Amino acid sequence: MNLKFKRAIEEEELLKDIIEKLGWNYINSEQIRCVFSENSSSRAVGRIWSTPRIFGFAFGSKPCYVVELIKNKYEKLSNKDKVKVLIHELMHIPKTFSGALSPHNKMGKTLVCNRLDTMYNKYYQLLNQEEKEKLFGNENIITRIMNRF
Repeated sequence: MNLKFKRAIEEEELLKDIIEKLGWNYINSEQIRCVFSENSSSRAVGRIWSTPRIFGFAFGSKPCYVVELIKNKYEKLSNKDKVKVLIHELMHIPKTFSGALSPHNKMGKTLVCNRLDTMYNKYYQLLNQEEKEKLFGNENIITRIMNRF
């Protein structure tokens, strides 16, 4: 099977919003792209790729990152889990924004680690009602109803 890629423009915009709202000023959102991949045999829902420092040196370029979303798996997620996947992948970017990637052992061992939930909750609290409805639609209505009880 041939691996196919397509730019994920809406997810890129969401990445930029996450970066801004969480105050991750060390991440240059102009040097991050997001793509959907099809026909991947990966077990992952999302992955992050970076340009090694030696490429930056050799070509005189700045570090770049690509968040790859495995389309058939990512699309099945709730919007909440999609946001968590994006936050998780951004957590791999070190504060030096050097082109390196931080491994899981610095963040916790699973996608639902405490730090990820904390970052997601912080992001959710920073959204205004209109943004919540746009991003979560009916999921947000369910959350509001459940919070009444």
